[in-house]
Amino acid sequence: MIHSSIQTGLLLLAILTVGCATHPAPRPTTEPVPLAAQTTAIPTPLGMKPVPTLQAFFPEQNTTHTAVVVCPGGGYSGLMDTYEGQDVCRWWNRHGVTAYLLRYRVSPNRYPAQLNDAQAAIKMVRQQAKSLDINPKHIGIMGFSAGGHLAGSAATLFHNKSDRPDFAILVYPVISMIPPYAHGGSRDSLLGKNFAPGLDQQLSLQLRVTDNTPPCFLVQGKNDKVVPWQNAQMFADALTAHGIKNELVFLNNGPHGFGLRTPNPAEGDWTLQCLQFLQTIKMLPANPEQK
Repeated sequence: MIHSSIQTGLLLLAILTVGCATHPAPRPTTEPVPLAAQTTAIPTPLGMKPVPTLQAFFPEQNTTHTAVVVCPGGGYSGLMDTYEGQDVCRWWNRHGVTAYLLRYRVSPNRYPAQLNDAQAAIKMVRQQAKSLDINPKHIGIMGFSAGGHLAGSAATLFHNKSDRPDFAILVYPVISMIPPYAHGGSRDSLLGKNFAPGLDQQLSLQLRVTDNTPPCFLVQGKNDKVVPWQNAQMFADALTAHGIKNELVFLNNGPHGFGLRTPNPAEGDWTLQCLQFLQTIKMLPANPEQK
């Protein structure tokens, strides 16, 4: 369910991003726009921040006409909105991509509040796309850890074309809510400890892939001691079984929480592989500037 305040948020986002006639260029960032009638402040590395909100980050030049909604991790109990949030949005900006930082609801809010926030964000970006010179068919979602589970949920549990992302990027993602590979902390924060029977299977995303799931890029460290690497493998296997374009990059030296870094430079830069994948599926132009 999308809250009635979305229309107000859309108007505010349009004012913040389009600007007035004498200053048509959008500002580098906007203030966060509420995604619900009521927002709650939670502590993040960037201070007390209201959730759920969507904050836009604009490139100096809109060279790709593509947008990405970024979902930081935090075990569904907090939000790492620095190196898995603002830093990621600015990285996208350097490649000519418009980025949106989603600060979604966390515990004690339970499912489906978080998915509602992600779907509201995708809808908001898509409804504003043409006014910002964004292709409404080039809107993706990216998530880290529990944020990867949220991004994967958006890619598999969408209602229709309005809230379906056109691609998903999952970085050391939580995928399964079922032992032995579940991340217990994320499961408990998302579902509560006394969840309805079967809800853990319903939200084990390797079981929710269909022929309509969008293309996905995944990166995972083999030595991740927090979220087992099998999470990413199971999801990639399900995508392949359904004929969905995907790429899974394993890093031998990739402990949990590496953000945009490649911990061992000898393994190459996974972010460049990500950009190349998006070129392959026609979500980025053939030769975007890479920084």
